[in-house]
Amino acid sequence: MRLLRSLVLVLVVNLALIDAHPNHKSRRATIVFEHVAVVDTANASLQPDMTVVIVGDHITDVGKAVQIKAPNNAQVVDARGKFLIPGLWDMHVHIFGGDRFPVAAPLLIANGITGVREMGTVVPLPTINGLRKQITEGKLLGPRIVAAGPVVDAEFKDWTNLNVSNASEARDAVRLLKQQGADFIKVYDSLSREEYFAIADESRKDGIPFVGHIPFPVSPQEASAAGQKSIEHFIGILPACSTDEAQVRRQYEDALKEPDFSLASVKGLRADIRAADTFNWERCIGLAALFRAHRTWQCPTLVNLRSDASDARSMAKDWRLKYVPRRWIADWASENDIFRKDFTPADHEAIVRLYRVELELVSRLHREGIDFLAGTDLVRPYVFAGFSLHDELALFVQTGLTPGEALKTATYNPAKFLGMLGRLGTVEKGKLADLVLLDGNPLEDIHNTEKIRALVLNGRYLDRTALDKLLAEAEANARQ
Repeated sequence: MRLLRSLVLVLVVNLALIDAHPNHKSRRATIVFEHVAVVDTANASLQPDMTVVIVGDHITDVGKAVQIKAPNNAQVVDARGKFLIPGLWDMHVHIFGGDRFPVAAPLLIANGITGVREMGTVVPLPTINGLRKQITEGKLLGPRIVAAGPVVDAEFKDWTNLNVSNASEARDAVRLLKQQGADFIKVYDSLSREEYFAIADESRKDGIPFVGHIPFPVSPQEASAAGQKSIEHFIGILPACSTDEAQVRRQYEDALKEPDFSLASVKGLRADIRAADTFNWERCIGLAALFRAHRTWQCPTLVNLRSDASDARSMAKDWRLKYVPRRWIADWASENDIFRKDFTPADHEAIVRLYRVELELVSRLHREGIDFLAGTDLVRPYVFAGFSLHDELALFVQTGLTPGEALKTATYNPAKFLGMLGRLGTVEKGKLADLVLLDGNPLEDIHNTEKIRALVLNGRYLDRTALDKLLAEAEANARQ
């Protein structure tokens, strides 16, 4: 308990430092983008020469530039040659605990990310709810946050977990988290079948979604039918598509019994690799049809696996490391990473095969009409706050999605998934003013999402100078 109080204190103190900076608190006024090309994220199309009017934190008008006149005293932005998209969402992050939020928040904002899905933390939900309120009221700089709170799991003891030992406790966990303000329940690897299906049933009764990993005793077919709304990292899918599924599942069971966390990670990875090496798409066709029927979303976090598959020496030269605190970089070293410290050179080589199979899986599931969410698993080594979401979008395009389809995974799809499409996800009258102004057309080249000219966050305008200041401060803080 003393450790928890200390972590929360560090979090609050660092947040206060962000909040106190005067340049971070632009007044809410009337902002008008004139002659801008609005990107229709629902249909991957362009609406040229438009005017968008923002009053307070809402879009009050969108129409052809010749038809709309800027209100008196408005801040008018001549956006000729620019492109306006909804704010981006990173749908798989871990940004709470210790001092992660003060480090991540400015980098997320500077990269056009105005919303995140927090997927598991030790920080209490009441604390997160208080921070969300400050962000919504404009008292604190940060993205919109939907959060699970602690992860619900069984015997696996992780610092973010709420552990249960039977079906009754699993139901209690769902009720408790909903009462504390969780937006959804996240399930994890070591839940028994009884505990998992109790969570599924209680979540349905209580009207709260559940998402996460698929526990090893449960098949993805069963998870989809039970109503699991999203599957993270393709957990459970590769075994179901393996011609050696029984052996792969035995390897997972052996990994769960391993008391040493690092060795359990090695055994789990080798089960993943065996599944990838025996991957057979024909075994996945029926699974894809089931996902489509039950609207089971996928958040593959490709950028996380890519970092594991990359050469360590090249990753150590990444220019974005200048924004990462030195103590984090030390923790990212293979010998210090609790997930990777016991990997052999052969394991590292095999991860490359696993990564390629997962790219293929995205491509095939996309062709089958499965919906995707862009997420990074922010907290893992060489996953950079804000920057890595743009990498994730580029990886989606690499697998065969069009730039418009990739952009949709971080704009329209998150809003639809979260039940917020009436407020976010497109640039339309009446919606919240979370917007990103780009110098290039993202429908032509997905890398243009990185060419950010300005940002509107909950109705507050941050131009390129303000965004560069955020980056400069993040770099300075990382050196301390």
